Amino acid sequence: MVKMNRILSVLYPLPVLLMLLYAQIVEMCLSFSLYKGNEIIVLLCWLPLLMLFYLVIRKKWVYRAIVSLFFAEELVTLAHWLAVKSPVALYSLFTIANTNLTETADFIALTFHWRWLLLFPYIAFFVFALVKVPKVIHPKPKILAALFFIFPVVFLSHNIIHQRFARKAIPNSISASVSFFTEIKNERTLGQRNIKNVAVTNRDSLFADVCVVIMGESLNRNHLSLYGYHRSTSPNLSRRNDLLVYDNVVAPYSNTLNVIFSAFTNSNLEEKINRENSIYLSDIFHSAGYKTCWLSNQNPVGIWENAIFDMAQTFDETVFVNTSASSSFESTLVPSYDEKLFAHFAQILDTESKRKYIVIHLIGNHSAYSKRYPKQYAVFSGSKGKQQRTINEYDNSVIYNDFIVDSLFSILARFAAANPDMSCAALYLSDHGENVYDDLTCSTLGHTYSGKLPKPNIEIPFIIWLSDSYKKHFASQYQILQTHTHQPFVTDDLYHAILDLCNIQTPTYRPTQSIFNAAYNAKRLRILEDGEDYDAN
Repeated sequence: MVKMNRILSVLYPLPVLLMLLYAQIVEMCLSFSLYKGNEIIVLLCWLPLLMLFYLVIRKKWVYRAIVSLFFAEELVTLAHWLAVKSPVALYSLFTIANTNLTETADFIALTFHWRWLLLFPYIAFFVFALVKVPKVIHPKPKILAALFFIFPVVFLSHNIIHQRFARKAIPNSISASVSFFTEIKNERTLGQRNIKNVAVTNRDSLFADVCVVIMGESLNRNHLSLYGYHRSTSPNLSRRNDLLVYDNVVAPYSNTLNVIFSAFTNSNLEEKINRENSIYLSDIFHSAGYKTCWLSNQNPVGIWENAIFDMAQTFDETVFVNTSASSSFESTLVPSYDEKLFAHFAQILDTESKRKYIVIHLIGNHSAYSKRYPKQYAVFSGSKGKQQRTINEYDNSVIYNDFIVDSLFSILARFAAANPDMSCAALYLSDHGENVYDDLTCSTLGHTYSGKLPKPNIEIPFIIWLSDSYKKHFASQYQILQTHTHQPFVTDDLYHAILDLCNIQTPTYRPTQSIFNAAYNAKRLRILEDGEDYDAN
């Protein structure tokens, strides 16, 4: 019994157990419904396996290295729980990768709470564990020590056999990190991706001549007066009578990268296709004889910006106007207003190519909100308190965005008027929304979240402009567009909708997945990135 206790004290050192159990109890208390009970089982399985090295090598530095490893893993996990009251997830790491020092400081200031003091006892347990080094013995017989490894080996083997090792048999933060770096590897392959030739046909020997997709950034439609917001934040769009406004469209994800790739490829939430093997809209438009152009005010610097930059390289022409900064960090400090896109857009429209497919990527309403608009658009000001000041700054950015989108529609309208035989279509949407104190049950500002995906994060504007020539040549299509403005839709199927908008057919096109088609399946469950049904409540 004495020998067994001594073995136990090495494989399961009491100070380390206290450190790990403390972190788990805090996480459980922060949000019991989101706490994963198997997390402590996973840690208790890995602890003796790693301590085996100390049992064999018998060096204090080995023990302290193992303790430090567990401390670091749980420190990241515990800090995430204290910040957003949820376990580390892939979307968390996406958000962190897109966050600079200024945004981080703002986020910490916003979420600072007394609960952050709970880190100090955890650090104290760590120091205690480093100092209290257990004495090593050589167990006799050795089979006595082997008994302590039966459960960990069986547990890990069971998960390996059932192909769920990464999901069930390693700590959650490490599992999320593995998925994160897998995504990085996938994006690296896009830098070498060439345009693909695909089979393209149409229903009546007629394509739309010009297709423009304006992709906004971080715009919650509930902050547009066009959608019923109490402030006049979209006066220009509201006074137009040539728009089709869709009021039941949501984004599938709460981060730009996944939205962009799901919207512009044939991969969606139910059928995720490797990005290298996906078919891109740029592939299809290129095969149909369109001139393709990617026009952006986003900065092409940083890990995820580079991924989107690589996708833009599959276009015939790419224009990045945000040259005010040399890094993602600088780009949020130095304003680059979206109106810089106007001249480039008009110039692209005037090129000789008859058919054109143009994607315009706005910086839109990306934080910091006060950097997204010129001073003359600071309509709402003079507030007291950070919350109201933040809302004012966001709403000011919405007013400026209204000017931008209205101007882009008008530039295309002038081009269409000068070329009355060319059918032109433009779609404006945002990549995702933004929670600007709209959902008070979510403690985070922006598009991060804990647990259930807040609706402000994914409720987006979706607006169509069509030329008179388009309405004439595609009269039946125009009628469908008019009658589907209240249909539920997720933008991971935008790929199919854009093909319908331009009257293009290809083997990967699915009419039941296009909101612009009479065969559209409006009963599709909208189960988004958090695994929850958007329409359930």
